[in-house]
Amino acid sequence: MDILKTFQIQMNYYGNLNGVYGIKTGFTNGANRCLVTACKRNDLDIICVVLGADTKNFRTKDSINLIEYTFKHFKQININNLIAEEFNNWKNTNLNNISINKGIYNSLDITYESLKKNTIPIENDLINSLKIEIDCPFTFEAPLKDSSKLGCINIYLENELLDSVNIILKGNINKKNITYYITYFLKNFCNFIKNIVWFFKKNPDYWIFFDNFLYIFFYIINNISNCYNFFCITIWDFDIKFFFYSHY
Repeated sequence: MDILKTFQIQMNYYGNLNGVYGIKTGFTNGANRCLVTACKRNDLDIICVVLGADTKNFRTKDSINLIEYTFKHFKQININNLIAEEFNNWKNTNLNNISINKGIYNSLDITYESLKKNTIPIENDLINSLKIEIDCPFTFEAPLKDSSKLGCINIYLENELLDSVNIILKGNINKKNITYYITYFLKNFCNFIKNIVWFFKKNPDYWIFFDNFLYIFFYIINNISNCYNFFCITIWDFDIKFFFYSHY
């Protein structure tokens, strides 16, 4: 009879115990009877260690009590699912408010780094104290490289930090340059002209009003320009004369 079967018989003596899939017994003069038990139920997998038992029955009974206590009072929580839900809600609310100063982008794509552990066991009484907080500013400066850190997601249990992962950028965001501004101006200027042409084709009667408006507008600009030139020339002439008369 192998050792695992013998252990199951001992377990059944105290009551049915399911989920045990591995054990290791031991004995030394200093540690007495020892037992290491591996047990899994649903998605919670534990290792129970009992040292210093006087008899085999004691180490078996103590192991059962510890295993039952653990499965009764602890639950395996999928932190990754909680983070994904919180992060998606945050993105839906705040993503459009993030601005990249001088950045060229049509849409901002962000994600977060992988967790070291997707699930962690938490005591039942503390599950409600589990909190996920997202810390991310709303303004950045271009350029930004792929996988640049934008913020972080913090996981707290009873206000103590359990873990933290970075919010990162997917893809590159280049900085606007002179080529971009020229292209943008020409593109929008052509659209502006097209819109004007389309408007007057649909409303030919407005062309007379617009033509008169342009005539008046340029007449005013021309007169302002003449006045400005006259004023500048006069002041310049006065300054030159004053300079010569006062110094020579």
